[in-house]
This record gives sequence, C-alpha cells and structure tokens, in this order.
Amino acid sequence: MDRILAWAAPAPPPAVREALERVQYDSIDRQVPMLHAIAILNALVVIIVSRENNVPPIWYAWLFGLIGVSLVRIYRWISRSRKGPDAAQRARMLRGGRNATLVIIGMMSLWGTWSIIAGLYSNPLTVPVTMIFSAMCATNSLVSIRSAACWGLVLAVVPMTLAMMVMGGSDTQIVGAVLLAVSAMKLRISLQQHDRIIDSLELERRNAILANSDPLTGLANRRAIMAALEEAESSHQLSGQPFGLALLDLNGFKQVNDRFGHQAGDRLLIGVAERLRNHGESGDLVGRLGGDEFVVLFRGLTHADQVAARSTSLLAWLCKPLEVDGRTIPVSAALGHAVAPHDGMNVDTLLQVADKALYAAKRESRTGASPVRQGSRALAA
Repeated sequence: MDRILAWAAPAPPPAVREALERVQYDSIDRQVPMLHAIAILNALVVIIVSRENNVPPIWYAWLFGLIGVSLVRIYRWISRSRKGPDAAQRARMLRGGRNATLVIIGMMSLWGTWSIIAGLYSNPLTVPVTMIFSAMCATNSLVSIRSAACWGLVLAVVPMTLAMMVMGGSDTQIVGAVLLAVSAMKLRISLQQHDRIIDSLELERRNAILANSDPLTGLANRRAIMAALEEAESSHQLSGQPFGLALLDLNGFKQVNDRFGHQAGDRLLIGVAERLRNHGESGDLVGRLGGDEFVVLFRGLTHADQVAARSTSLLAWLCKPLEVDGRTIPVSAALGHAVAPHDGMNVDTLLQVADKALYAAKRESRTGASPVRQGSRALAA
C-alpha cells in the first residue's frame, strides 16, 4: 500500500521527518477514535436505510463486522495512546491508522457505488451523500497525513459521483458534478495545508539551529551544550551510565589575532572546530563557549577511564599546524576534563573540576612541563 500511496505523499525532507511524525500523531491522537465512531454511525445509517428499503440482509451483513472492527480499533488506539508510545510505536500507529481509514472508506465507497448502480434504495442519494460528507470530515481531520487525506477523498468521492452522473437522472447528475467539484477544491486545499505544515517545520528547524548554534563555527553554542550536559546528568542518574566533559582553550590565540588580523583568527577557530567535530565519537557533542574556549561532551562511555584516553587523542589530533590564508599557523591548546561519577555527580561540579584542570594545564604549558601528567585531569599540548 505504501507504493500505491507514493504519488500523494512524497517523502518529507529527512531533516523534518521525525518532527512531522510527532505532529501527525499529535493531530490525530484524539481523532482516530472519532473517525471510527463516524464509520460506525455510517454503518448504522446504511443498516437502517437498508432495512427500511427491504434490502436483503445478506447485502449489508458485512457492516456488523465493520462495526466490530471499529470498536476494537478504538479500544486498541486509546490503550496504546495512554501508554505514551515511543517514536517507533508512533510510526506503526500512524501507518495502521492510515491504512485502516483508507480500507474503511474504500469499502463504504464501494457499497455506496453499488447501491446507485443496483438501485437498492428509493432515494438513491441518501446513502452516497451521507458517506461522502462523512469521508470529507474524516480526511479533513487527517490533513497532516497527506496520503490518507488525498487518497481517502479520492476513494470516497470519485466512484460514487461518477456513478451518480452515469446512472442517475438530471438532478442526481447535478449533485454528483457539484460534489466532484467541491472535492477537487478540497483536495487542493488539503495539499496546500500539508505543504504549509512542512514549511512550518522547516522554519522551526532552522530557527532551532540558529538558536542553538555558534554562528561562526556551527558548533553547539553555550545554551545547547548546557542543555545537553543536563540531559546527560539526568540520564546518568537514571541509568548510571558515566559521561564526561572536557574544556579546551587555545594557546596564543590573541597573538594570532594581533599578528594576522581577526579574519585569520576566525578562520583558525573554524579550522579548530572542524577538527574537533570530525575527530569525536558519533555520540559526542562539541560546543564553543565563546572566544577560543571549546567544550566536548563525551557520551556512550562504558567506563570512566575512556575520558582520559579520548581527551589525549583529541588533543593530539587538534594540535597540528593549520593552513590559514596561505600561512602555516601552529595550533596549541590546553585541556581539562572530568567524568561522572568519579569527579562529581552533577554538571556544575564537573565543570568546576574540568575548569581547574584546564588552568593547571595552561600553567604547565607555560613552564614547559610534560604535556600529560598521569593521574591528573590536566592535559596540555
């Protein structure tokens, strides 16, 4: 079914896919039970009208099964919703809700079309018009799920309106033509609404990047790195998994600015940021605190000793000459690191430990001491 729906639902931009799924789930969380309730109401209307028109029960007995399925799906959706589904569960629920809606709309549409062709009812418009307007309400509620909104409208309207225009009298043909035109406009509006949702999510993503990124280097800014550190602290308190951080400060950065100009200093910072970004592990987060100060959050640790090893490797990778505007500029830095729970249980304590170690490393670099002192939290190169 996913391939059949592809034309009406091109893949959203990867950057907003997860956000779109959250929006889709939030928008239909309370509406899916209501949509099944509408399906039950439609089924009851068809059953009542069929009985009044002496339609043999064998023709509409399947509607009782539809009512049962809808009741089960209402119960299952509410039960899962109350448990707070994760991203994977939300995706499955969205896919199941979309497919179930399209199947129900398709079955009701086939019945409505058949009722017109077979002339089952004395008033041929009662059942089809009821179903079409119910389907319009349902697809309007599902506008965030583009495939359900578009295909649901097509399945509900096109077969029945074409049957009206081919099989009915002049009055029925006029009603069918009007419903088809209204549905075409509704389809266009649904597509535009979905595009606006995507545009809004793209704008939110860009604003979030601007709010959480350093404008010069593109690294996480102070706000973003502090939020990530607090999240790591919360995760550590829940799971006990260690995490670490390193504060890093360039040596001689002021001299680079004074000798070569601020533009060269900016290019040096960009080059340093690129090295830090490329050398870190996949789960690490690199940020710029300001000036020539950087911070690295080490995540995914299995034991505390990994922080010292990764900090040493990071500093060795960083402190190599860098080409800036045709000039070879030496890169030197000091680093202080700390790890939870060895050096503290909260972010503030870890930052204090790392800060003291950083300044100890800077003092060592001035006196020419060994760049790595065993058993300390201070590194210099």
